[in-house]
Amino acid sequence: MMTTFHALRFATPLLFAASLAAQQPVCIGFENFPAGSATPHGDRATVTDQYDVSPWFVRFSLPGSPGVDPMLAEVGGTMDAYQGVSGTGCGASNPTVADMPVPGQGLGCFALTDDSDLTNARQLLITFHVPCDQVSIDLIDIDGIEEWRVVAVRADGATAVTGGVQTVAAGDPGTGSGVATTISFNPGEPIHYLSIEQIANTPTAGFALDNLCFSVGGPSAAYVNYGNGCDSSTGTTLTLGASAPPRVGQSMNIGLTGALDGTLGVLFFGAIDPSIPLGPIGAPTCRLLVVPFAQVDVVTSPGGNAVVPLTIANDASLVGIAFRNQFAVIDQNANALGVTLSDGGAARIGIQ
Repeated sequence: MMTTFHALRFATPLLFAASLAAQQPVCIGFENFPAGSATPHGDRATVTDQYDVSPWFVRFSLPGSPGVDPMLAEVGGTMDAYQGVSGTGCGASNPTVADMPVPGQGLGCFALTDDSDLTNARQLLITFHVPCDQVSIDLIDIDGIEEWRVVAVRADGATAVTGGVQTVAAGDPGTGSGVATTISFNPGEPIHYLSIEQIANTPTAGFALDNLCFSVGGPSAAYVNYGNGCDSSTGTTLTLGASAPPRVGQSMNIGLTGALDGTLGVLFFGAIDPSIPLGPIGAPTCRLLVVPFAQVDVVTSPGGNAVVPLTIANDASLVGIAFRNQFAVIDQNANALGVTLSDGGAARIGIQ
């Protein structure tokens, strides 16, 4: 039976090191949607929350345009994003300027745009549900008299991070028809939002965004053992182990070895390590290492092992949450209490 953790909250955090995980770059090139997406991928497909899953946790919106969503623009397809350079490729069998970039820029067949109306560019907002520390985008087709403002925003949704405002205008180095202009931020503080909007409107103000790349920060996933297990009636020591640290959207196993064969037991889940010696109640070498708020029943195998599969929900709000585990099994001949316990496991949910 698979156990699933979702929307857990603990009153007492674990004492892990305060350092953040090494920054792990991830990118969205819009060439496909993540597995399980309900929206078919293709030209003019709307893009909102498809990438709001691990490892990205990103959502796209047009905040000033209720009822309108960002969408995909296919190179050489319907002219939804911009009038580029004449060329073929992707959706084009004959030369066309429809959403056609200058070749050789590392762009794919799809990019993100606001809508199919080239006469008025809408503000595009990118929301990072797990804040990032670095971000870069390719903004395509800054030409004519266009001028764009890109703002990296703090958690309040209004204040720019340090150095978080950049403007780029047609004629600046690296701009032009069908040209991908790279804009990047590395402010040394968390970025929660990225806003892209046009400053100067023109009769035709098409654009597209591609190659959204950003760091995945936040606490790293961790699972470490602590304390000591006590011995079974056969002299083996109960030992807890995890197959992998707990990561959002992934599964892991929490296992037990060294227990009595074919006996009943439980895996405790808790947040606090009380380290209570159980000698006074008949288990002199055992300690309770978890104050449990939940448990999963187990039956040990003929070899004295047990495994509890655990799935961490694909939910950004779980990142950084901590929990503890300990196994306890019935072993009537081990001590007067008739119970033996494993060592403890301290876990922290992460992305990487």
